[in-house]
Amino acid sequence: DAFPNIDTDRMRAMSHIRIPDISLDGDSGEFTANDREIAWRCTGGTRCVVHPAGTLRAAEWIEGVLRLHCEPDAEVSFGGFSVKDYDVLWQHFSRTCGVYIRKRRQSLVLSEDLEGKLIELEGAVEHINDAPPGTVQKQAKEADFMSKVEAMRDCLSELIAGDKRSLSRIFEANSSDRLQRLRCVLANAQLETYARDSRFVQLKALASSVESVLESRGGSSSPAARRRRSNRMNSQGFSDGEESASMTASEMEPGNPTFYGDSILEGWLLKQSRYLKRWRRRYLVLTASSLASYRSPGDDRATEIVSSIGFRGARNVDGSVKDNAFCVESSQRCYLLVCDDGMERAKWLRAISREFCDKHGTQT
Repeated sequence: DAFPNIDTDRMRAMSHIRIPDISLDGDSGEFTANDREIAWRCTGGTRCVVHPAGTLRAAEWIEGVLRLHCEPDAEVSFGGFSVKDYDVLWQHFSRTCGVYIRKRRQSLVLSEDLEGKLIELEGAVEHINDAPPGTVQKQAKEADFMSKVEAMRDCLSELIAGDKRSLSRIFEANSSDRLQRLRCVLANAQLETYARDSRFVQLKALASSVESVLESRGGSSSPAARRRRSNRMNSQGFSDGEESASMTASEMEPGNPTFYGDSILEGWLLKQSRYLKRWRRRYLVLTASSLASYRSPGDDRATEIVSSIGFRGARNVDGSVKDNAFCVESSQRCYLLVCDDGMERAKWLRAISREFCDKHGTQT
């Protein structure tokens, strides 16, 4: 509702809230509000917008932008507010209109926040698993991990309470299956002191809630939903030496790109186990943020993960252990892997170098 010829004295009478330098549709002006009206007037008086206070039905705050929803079907967004304005506006609208401003953050900011916390979790779980069992060092690493679990829990709680479309966009951003990465962290954290900590239990529950939301929005027939349901039935109960016997012939083909949507390279390799030094066939998946090994394609639960943060290098070790072997070094240990031939090994080394070394400045 625009009133270009609104009386100047009427605007001056609205003295409860007066905030200058507030923008609307690219123009700068003064925002005013009292118990009767909400108004904005462009600098110079060429344009005014007024809504009766009684028509306000909802209000949202998004990083300094105040979005008002008024009857019958009007939506207006004012920008340029400072952080200190939020409390003033919240108290005014709750008192005069019975409307409480809902504070939201932009999807991009939340997405970056979530990604940062997820990377921290991935790095922290690697430190936990590399610490000697039963030591003070491991207990300290677990305590640090739990602080990051708590931060992720609060972030997910905020996301779930907000718009479900934004939640879906954030978890599918850049084709990155963030839910899969989070479940890998939760499944592979070898906790001793904090295994039953309420923060850890709550984060697991929130991950399940996110999964339910994504499946309800994406449909039960989506590939990700089918994979998650299959993993819940099939990815539990493996012993360290067991292999899955449920794969089709096409799934056994190395380098099949269909199992993980965010993968850069996938395929079967031999990997030496950590303690017993046995060679076992594992399905390796390289993404922009990690190199993970799985017992079978499509599993959510990785046997081991090397994050880009903990990555230190990759090199050819042909002949020192087995033919066509290479080594991937993290901050804590060395992973020995064997390919079927030299061409496949070269392909893996190039991909790892391109994703981890070139982007993070690590040397091979």
